[in-house]
Amino acid sequence: MTRVAAESAPVRQSNVLAVGASTALNVAAIATFVPSFYLLWLGRGIRDWREWAIYATALGIWFIGLVPAVRRYRAGISTGAASLILASPLIITPLGGPGWVIIGVVSFAIIVGAIFNFSTRLALIVLIFVAALDAYVRYCAPPAAAFIDISLMHGLIGPLLLILSGSGLILAQGVWVRFIRDGDRLIANLRAAEERERGERRIFAAQTAIERRIHETVLNTLAGLSMGIPASSASVARQICQRDLDGIGAGSTYAHDTSASAIIGSALSSDGASRVTCAVTIHADPTLPAHIADTIRDAVVEALRNVERHSGQTTANID
Repeated sequence: MTRVAAESAPVRQSNVLAVGASTALNVAAIATFVPSFYLLWLGRGIRDWREWAIYATALGIWFIGLVPAVRRYRAGISTGAASLILASPLIITPLGGPGWVIIGVVSFAIIVGAIFNFSTRLALIVLIFVAALDAYVRYCAPPAAAFIDISLMHGLIGPLLLILSGSGLILAQGVWVRFIRDGDRLIANLRAAEERERGERRIFAAQTAIERRIHETVLNTLAGLSMGIPASSASVARQICQRDLDGIGAGSTYAHDTSASAIIGSALSSDGASRVTCAVTIHADPTLPAHIADTIRDAVVEALRNVERHSGQTTANID
């Protein structure tokens, strides 16, 4: 996993479930309302206004489910609206012509929408209810009240196929949900492992910097003692050692990735920096990872202090 991918806003795979649920509701609505409207429109010359009223009422209920205030209940509202279409042949007998409700299609659409939006138990309840309503409409509605697309679907064959296909979809959807949740857990574990690795690298970089500072402090002190620092230079030596010790306590400063210019600016303004005046020119200002930012800052500070100690120069260019 790259650093950019880790820092970007995580996209949970469980969002796929929400997209799938919304898609199932939309497909169920299209399968329910579009063919019904087409059949109503074909027989508009002989349709009773009450048939249009039932259709308009069901469609209006479905649109209510899109209101943000009741969006969480959209699945139940959509299921109720489609069920009203399915039960419409029992409410009013058409004046003539074929029915405008395709029983098998509407029943299956309701079941699909329920499976992808409800819990397994509630989806089973909806499945049994729709299968029973489907059978009741087939047996009790007048012949002209419902459009049956395939003759073999009459009687109990249609509800039986609904139960079999719905049960298969419930099992498949359960497996899909389990795989999605396992993927979420895997991604969360990978992100946690990466964060731990980044933290360990920051700790290692800080420890390395501290060890180097201690090493430099000891070397500078021993070098001064071996050369016999005169009394007039003792205060200067103490200041140098104190700056080294102050640098040891600085610790890790950067919790996030930082630009090179900000790191150099921090090095120039730190207490451990030299008295060398620097002119900084940065043509490209790259962003550096947090776990190496302290090391780079310390390297800049040490380089300037070496300029001060060994060259005697009072100015330097960082380009």
